[in-house]
Amino acid sequence: MKRFLVAALGLGLVSVTFPDAGWTQATQCPPELAQAQAELQKAQQALKQAQAARAQEARAKRAQAGAKSQEVQAPRGQEVQAPKGQEVQAPRGQEVQAPRGQEVQAPRAQEVQAPKVAKARALVQQAHQACTKGDLALSAQKAREALELLK
Repeated sequence: MKRFLVAALGLGLVSVTFPDAGWTQATQCPPELAQAQAELQKAQQALKQAQAARAQEARAKRAQAGAKSQEVQAPRGQEVQAPKGQEVQAPRGQEVQAPRGQEVQAPRAQEVQAPKVAKARALVQQAHQACTKGDLALSAQKAREALELLK
């Protein structure tokens, strides 16, 4: 009886340690899921590179703005003040600068691409979860949707 119990426990331990030992069938995920995961990884890397380039560009602009290579004072022989008869400042009732709340530049490519990558990431996760549950049709469908977003 003890030998039978030890053998049964041994087989149970082997099946837990090596789930693909033949006692359980492993579910094969659809190939679309692997493709979607690869495309998602490429898109995430491209997005990170674009963000790094943008940060480097911003640092370069700040460094340029901090450098003062131009002459600050006017030469002494020239008239510094404007003639008294002319109005130098804009009238107070008119707005000279653009309102601060409005975006002046068009959105950059990575700002448009980031929501697509996030949506594709969610679809790939849903496809993976569907595959682990055994729903291969739903997994393939979600993976195809993610691939369409990443194109």
